[in-house]
Amino acid sequence: MRNNYFCKIAFLFSFLMTLSVVMHAQVSRDVVYLKNGSVIKGTIVEIVPGSTIKIKTSDGSIFIYPMEEVIRTENEESSERPRRRDNERRSEPPAEREPSAYDHTGYFMMFRVGPRVNNLLYNSLDLNAGFINGIQMNEVVSLGVGIETTQYYFSSDQATSIRMTPVFLDARFYVPKRKVRPMFSFQFGYAMGGKTQLSTHQNNNWIDFYPATQKGGIFMAIGAGMRIYANKTFSFLWDGGVSLQSFDGYSDSSLTEVRTRTVPSLRLNLGLGINIGGGGSVKK
Repeated sequence: MRNNYFCKIAFLFSFLMTLSVVMHAQVSRDVVYLKNGSVIKGTIVEIVPGSTIKIKTSDGSIFIYPMEEVIRTENEESSERPRRRDNERRSEPPAEREPSAYDHTGYFMMFRVGPRVNNLLYNSLDLNAGFINGIQMNEVVSLGVGIETTQYYFSSDQATSIRMTPVFLDARFYVPKRKVRPMFSFQFGYAMGGKTQLSTHQNNNWIDFYPATQKGGIFMAIGAGMRIYANKTFSFLWDGGVSLQSFDGYSDSSLTEVRTRTVPSLRLNLGLGINIGGGGSVKK
């Protein structure tokens, strides 16, 4: 009895899944009407205004027709509407698909600057500035290489510090939302260390770490924010997140006990993106 019950549930589930797939296929199918009376059904791959239209049928075949041979195009879900008279259909210009918010792939540059809190104990607020050069793979993913610079402090008088310059791989993931798109980012790389500045006031000054001069370390950051497209070339960005930077240094002023320390930072970035490859358009 129990097995029979589960069989019925499985059959009902399979039926509903099959029905939903069929209904979706019916709604998403495009239809092209030609002057010679042919009706082509499938998915419109490309429309070149005033030139050609390309459609892919369900069996994988691709057909290309001159726009002058096309009476009209429509979606399958609109096929139940009352048909117009033949002379009205012939005078109707061919429909074109509205372009997506960011159609093209290509190279881009991104300039970023913003405040960074490196150590809450020392109230160390500094600016980090960076540059990213990458490729927009599609509407969802971009990959690039970046570099930035910022100062890290290790004493209460902020006199013990080191400037770090990480070089990193940058991956960004976008949620397509027309002109305004949520964005998530991840960076991973290696930071090059500069010259260390050490505090000369040891009395009544809290120093818990002495970074080694010109020693680098692993860098990693995650963030989230928004990307706002002004047009097909320029976009504005803001994001915030957390970064981790490792250092080689010493635990006391004698500079004898070597250890590695990882410092977290809170960061906020404002940026300008410039697309320098491909073409595209923005929905209003």
